[in-house]
Amino acid sequence: MRGSGPWSCTITLRFQYDEQGTPLSRSREVPFPTIYDPKDVELWLRRAQAAILTPQARPQEFHNKSREELKGLQTVMLPFSWNKVEVLIRDPDGADLSFVDLPGIIQHHSTDTEVVPFVKKLTELYIKNKNTLIVVTVPMTDDFENQGAFELATQADPEGLRTIGVGTKPDMLTPGNTSSLDKWKLILEGTSSNLRHGYYCVKLPTDKDREAGHSRSELEALEKTFHRSTEPWKSLDDQSRLGMRNFVENTSRLLIGLIENNLPDIKKRVDTLLDTDKRLLNRLPELFTADNPIAVILLRAAAFCKALQGTITGRRKKDFIHKNQARYEVFTNEIKKTTPNLQWSGTRPTLAAPPAPSGRAPSATRPAPLGPSYVDDVQETVRTHRTWELPGYVPFEATKDIILQHIEHWEDPLTRCFNDVSKNTLDLIHSLVREPEYFGRFFKLVSFVEQVIKQEETALRANVTEMLKKKFSMENGSPLRTEDLERFNQYRATWLSQIYGNNSQQNYSDEHKVMADIHAYFQIASARFIDVVVLCIEEEWHNKLAVRLEECLIETIPTLPREQLNVLLGEDPQISKQRSNLNRRITQLTMIKTRLSEYSLSKFDPTFRWIEPSPEREPSPEHDPSPEHDPSPEHDPSPEHDPSPEHKPSPEHEPSTDHKPSPEHEPSPERKPSPEPEPSPNEPSPEPKTLPEPRPSPELKPSPEPKPSPELKLSPEPKPSPEPKPSPEHIPPPEHEPSPEHELTRKKGKKKKAEIGVNRLFFQSLWGQAVNEAKPRPNPGS
Repeated sequence: MRGSGPWSCTITLRFQYDEQGTPLSRSREVPFPTIYDPKDVELWLRRAQAAILTPQARPQEFHNKSREELKGLQTVMLPFSWNKVEVLIRDPDGADLSFVDLPGIIQHHSTDTEVVPFVKKLTELYIKNKNTLIVVTVPMTDDFENQGAFELATQADPEGLRTIGVGTKPDMLTPGNTSSLDKWKLILEGTSSNLRHGYYCVKLPTDKDREAGHSRSELEALEKTFHRSTEPWKSLDDQSRLGMRNFVENTSRLLIGLIENNLPDIKKRVDTLLDTDKRLLNRLPELFTADNPIAVILLRAAAFCKALQGTITGRRKKDFIHKNQARYEVFTNEIKKTTPNLQWSGTRPTLAAPPAPSGRAPSATRPAPLGPSYVDDVQETVRTHRTWELPGYVPFEATKDIILQHIEHWEDPLTRCFNDVSKNTLDLIHSLVREPEYFGRFFKLVSFVEQVIKQEETALRANVTEMLKKKFSMENGSPLRTEDLERFNQYRATWLSQIYGNNSQQNYSDEHKVMADIHAYFQIASARFIDVVVLCIEEEWHNKLAVRLEECLIETIPTLPREQLNVLLGEDPQISKQRSNLNRRITQLTMIKTRLSEYSLSKFDPTFRWIEPSPEREPSPEHDPSPEHDPSPEHDPSPEHDPSPEHKPSPEHEPSTDHKPSPEHEPSPERKPSPEPEPSPNEPSPEPKTLPEPRPSPELKPSPEPKPSPELKLSPEPKPSPEPKPSPEHIPPPEHEPSPEHELTRKKGKKKKAEIGVNRLFFQSLWGQAVNEAKPRPNPGS
């Protein structure tokens, strides 16, 4: 691209696919060093290419590889890759162009059968774009008729509007290759060319030339010397088909034609992309600035803590409470499932599992599985705990043992309940932290607040976990107690009434009395444990966490230095990068839209006609804009000086890139200038005029009363007038042979027109950049 400053080359690796060719969820860019010496470009390109083709290695490992080391790695490199090497060259004398170097079409690969279709698919992907020129390069030592690239080019461009052929390595054809030399001469002359736009012949620098460190002008001179001194190239009638400079200049005109043909579609797509980027930019949060950062952060911290407290208590939102209530209900059901299943009649089935061993301490490992308890199970437990008691007394240890067999199953539901509720709490806190209303707009502030939350949450979680363990230990140890004797007796009597009815005088068996005591105590203890756990979590976890976070934030933030506070209020790097990319693309698209509008105005508006500025010359009396020639109210120009369309200068006075003006098209002094002649088939169509950028150009002003000027002439609407006479400034020398002064005008115009053609390629480069960034697509290795 053209840019101010010294020449530079920036190489970047863009990874968009994995080793199997699967698109990555997010592309990755790896920068290589910026190069300021053109001699170093080739080696760095080889290093970058090796890094792309060796995805299993780190790209940085190739920075110090020599040519010989890179050659030794070819056995472990991939043959091709969808990933690409991007090369950005900034050159004050360069043109704004974008090129894609595709691999050559091959018909066979000795080791990998997937390579041939891969290269074909890769090529088809890029050449199908209607705004892309297809340049098919063919070594002149090869038979161009057997090149597979022409087949693909024909499929993508059946009318041949975008395809150009380039013959390379002409120096490899020795004088003895008469057949090949004659064939290529006819091809370059257009006699036997199979392409609509024909072929060009270029001789690129050899390795020796590059190693010699020649400048661009010196390399161009070497190429020109070769063509001017070597047959059959020096005998070609059309020398514009030789050399890299002619190829670039003529190709630029073809590119301009493509732009003109697709101009309405390009403008529509530019508008669509521009509107999309503007909408995306408007969705981003506005840039934030604060004169007092500590006040801003403290206010947001207070609002955050208030929102957290309101959500926990249900004043702000109800969803959080409803979610926790549902989890507490699950916990309650899990505790109730541990209720002893006491069977007051019958005996244990023979195939049923035996009861858990009696006389054991509360298990610290996995509890024994629960099952029904029959009368004979209770009898066995009482027998194992009996010592020297008097007859009629049942050991309390038997009752306690059966109760604890069921209470020990409460620990796992307790742990799961607190883990789930605490996770809900932390999810709520992190979602609030990331809300733009509180801290979400500031990436570093979010990280800082989350770090504070992590410290407080970890400490408080440990305290609450220890507290819940104590609550469980109180139920799962000695002694078993309750002060709610009324409810205990009620539960006991209700259970016995299932067996003996309401007859309180009945003599109950010892086993049934033990079962009734177990049932009554478990009902009271389980309800008590559920209430204690829920209250402990809500009070010791939720309420204290909200209070501790507020205290910690208010105590910590004022102690931070001003510089760190400003950093905390900085924008998220991802949002900042997105904003920068959108602004850059909007600027590019706006520039494209403006230039397309200017281009359309100069091309399609019939009231505007741009005339090439006349070359600078010494003022003569007839061209001297003296006061008496200035059209003013006192000096109204006569009709014969009216610059009507009939006085438009003929084409030979406009710069031409390929042909000298023919004598038959030159107006003589005895006759008035004729209208512009129709171009002959052998002459190129006139170049569309546009204001060259960024070169200074005459301002285009549709004025109904233009002043005569040697720099710019605008034609108003024609009006009836007497027979016009040619203006002296439009009459060429009487001789048919162009004068030296006119020849100088023609050469300057030719140079200017070539530069205009290259400058117009700015449309294509910016358009390609915008589309590539807005709509990523697979890219090959360089």
